[in-house]
Amino acid sequence: MKLSFLFVFCSLSYGALIGCTTNKGHAFKQVELCVQNEDGVRAFKNTLKGIASSKSMSYIDGATSFSESINDIRGKDSVDSKDVIYIGVEGKDGLGLTAGNLGLAKYQIAIGYTAGRSESEALQFERDVNSKLIENWDVKEIPDGSSALPDRSCGNPAFEFKHK
Repeated sequence: MKLSFLFVFCSLSYGALIGCTTNKGHAFKQVELCVQNEDGVRAFKNTLKGIASSKSMSYIDGATSFSESINDIRGKDSVDSKDVIYIGVEGKDGLGLTAGNLGLAKYQIAIGYTAGRSESEALQFERDVNSKLIENWDVKEIPDGSSALPDRSCGNPAFEFKHK
């Protein structure tokens, strides 16, 4: 499944990853976490793939498309897709999430949940996803009206915490 131009365009500026969506929903809740290293990135992606599959949703890894779009704008090789985390999990009627590290530390990920049509379904989805994520990472809620800020301790071995 190819990401729409709007999906990529909305993420080109800091903070827009969470504030702009391609679906009918809006970001009703935001969280952040630090996956610490490449193993954590793989585990995170596998966790979201499993959630998408179990809920009959689409899993979209848009890192390559996003990197290509940035490089088209800024010039060749501005961004290496292996350093980009840009994932969508999309369900019917706009329910889903967008996760990425745009403007953050390499292993720091912000997640924005979109509600779709059913608030109760959206809240349950958010609880289900967060309950899976907290099995391995410290998930922090981002207050309304705020955005994730770069955390220099994320991915720094001197600050590394053990997976739960």
